[in-house]
Amino acid sequence: MTCLYTAIKVHEQQALSTDMVVELKEEDVEKMEFTILEALEWRMNPPTAIFFVRQFLALLSEQQLSQEDRRKVLDLCKIQVEAALNDYNYVGVYDSTIAFAALSNALRQVGLQEENEEMLLCVISKAAKIKRDAKLLIKVQEKFMKILSIPQQRKASLCNSSTKMGVSVD
Repeated sequence: MTCLYTAIKVHEQQALSTDMVVELKEEDVEKMEFTILEALEWRMNPPTAIFFVRQFLALLSEQQLSQEDRRKVLDLCKIQVEAALNDYNYVGVYDSTIAFAALSNALRQVGLQEENEEMLLCVISKAAKIKRDAKLLIKVQEKFMKILSIPQQRKASLCNSSTKMGVSVD
């Protein structure tokens, strides 16, 4: 039960209350969780780029970005992130940088008015403490934009080939 409790804490947006862990005392759950983390030497999976994209999108209200546009943006971000997963050049790039670059491009592709796009990116960059003028971020955005300019049919084959290789961002 403690492993399930810890996994939910790491991978879900809301942690499970220790009250939900049946027939165990809160202290016992937390003690076992600490024992497990110590045994793992605290090596837990870090957040992925898609996790960051979803978190960034969660910062925006329905009035700022409709559900339809949100789905389109997420789909465009997945294309860019999957391309980064298949490219060794992105190994040293923080997932938050990949996510922000993908999100910036996706918002542009959805066709929002420029001032709305700018406002959304400003909200996200302030909340995530991302420097929008960082050279690496700009370089990643430019590379991703080339991916988005590939015809739609080729994009689908890129996603399919990365899925066949065992790569999935969901």
